[in-house]
Amino acid sequence: MDLYKNQVRSIDRIFERMMTLTGHTSPLAMVDHMFNRLESHTEGEEVTLWKMVPTRYRVQRDKEGRLILEPVVDSTTKNADTSI
Repeated sequence: MDLYKNQVRSIDRIFERMMTLTGHTSPLAMVDHMFNRLESHTEGEEVTLWKMVPTRYRVQRDKEGRLILEPVVDSTTKNADTSI
């Protein structure tokens, strides 16, 4: 993938803004913190991931301990969007 100077600078500005908001000292520390937060959820807990519209997911773990996000379907949601 070829990136041009303005695209690289845009990505850099995104990380700068996110680091300012979160207080992390580097992009790697910020990403590491995000993954630690994702892995800290307990089984059965419901979380919201924001795509174009909010979608509720229930956190599950398989036998190997991998994190599985199962879409929550209720009376207001006729069919859950399962694509992540």
